[in-house]
Amino acid sequence: MASSAERMSDLSKRARAKKDRRDSIVTAATRVFLQSGVQGATMDGIAREAGLSKGTLYLYFQNKDELFLSIALEFVEAIFKELRQVDEDEHQDGLAKFRVLMQTYIRYSLSHKSSFMVAISWLGSTYSVDSKEPLFSQYKSALARGYALAISALDSAVDDGSLKMSVSSTRFALSIWGAVLGLILVENSSEEVARRAPFPISTDDLGCDFLDLILAGGHGALPAPLSATSGGLNEVSQS
Repeated sequence: MASSAERMSDLSKRARAKKDRRDSIVTAATRVFLQSGVQGATMDGIAREAGLSKGTLYLYFQNKDELFLSIALEFVEAIFKELRQVDEDEHQDGLAKFRVLMQTYIRYSLSHKSSFMVAISWLGSTYSVDSKEPLFSQYKSALARGYALAISALDSAVDDGSLKMSVSSTRFALSIWGAVLGLILVENSSEEVARRAPFPISTDDLGCDFLDLILAGGHGALPAPLSATSGGLNEVSQS
């Protein structure tokens, strides 16, 4: 009869084997999502890429949306841990904290290119993940926690006088995120950018350089939006 220690060892081995297989599925799915997009990816294709039967794949993930959300959630939760550490560190003022938060987001995204590209792939796709998926609410909550850290830092920056903004903290944070997101994509595609650029150009540190530029002197200056009127395009004041 197997001893208690032997049974525990067998359970540990099975758990480790299950985790390893799950990880291999996620890795294979990441490759498929990058190649075909979430919309073009299929469970059949992911099973082939992972070297598994479709039935085995369904033992781990019920559908494509669950697989995609697992990858996205893992990325968001991992980056939140980095951001939370920044939030807990001492900073000169709110502006300094916000700058480091965004620098951390940029550098983490660049160093985890594949999972980043999958996690944000919804931005360039007409495919919509089912919001009724159980993981979707966890994914939204994780995004909200990260966004809240940025908002809090900006509010502190306004309160301590290190930053003056002409827009709300939520709008400013969203604008900065959108801008650096595009620059991260450019940096991630540096070779293709170089092939298409009409002149020699380096994409290194584009995101962080932009951040320093937009936050220079403690002025969160965003261009005023434009509205079409009968007399042409006029600036609209921001409240």
